[in-house]
Amino acid sequence: MRQGMSRAILDALKVGGILAMTILAPNAIQCLKGGGNRKGRKNYAAQFQKSLYYLNRQKLIGLGRKNGKDTVYLTEKGRQKINEYEHNQLRIPAPRSWDKKWRVVAFDIPKQFKNRSDIFRKKLKSLNFFMLQKSLWVYPYECAEQIEYLRDLYEIRPFVRMLLAERLDSSKSLRQHFSI
Repeated sequence: MRQGMSRAILDALKVGGILAMTILAPNAIQCLKGGGNRKGRKNYAAQFQKSLYYLNRQKLIGLGRKNGKDTVYLTEKGRQKINEYEHNQLRIPAPRSWDKKWRVVAFDIPKQFKNRSDIFRKKLKSLNFFMLQKSLWVYPYECAEQIEYLRDLYEIRPFVRMLLAERLDSSKSLRQHFSI
């Protein structure tokens, strides 16, 4: 996918839906159809037009009319693409100093959602969580926002819990793992 402009369009649609596009580009549909005067436009307009065309062709966005205005909206496939972007870019920033508290993520996901459980576990590992047990993971820094996002993304909210602990019996190996 064309990265810059296409990503900006998808992000704008995710945040603000249809209104974002009608404000961001009130003539987006005309651009997509190839209409409008190109004189005076900079490369930005041509790039925007190509990005809209590409996203529509890939079925990541849709076209329509609302309240008599041409609109562009995010499709379900587009939502999935945005979630994929966010999933791949998810990071947990490490503060300068550790607050000496452990964040424990515990989950018991039913077997019918085994695929989601496996993906969730792999993501925890890629985020450098320490596995105490197969469904019990530890991290030393604030990560509630990221875990909330993953719980919603994988639709496993009822099966995942977060705990805040001041002491763990395996803290020496944990400190070594996290270099703290």
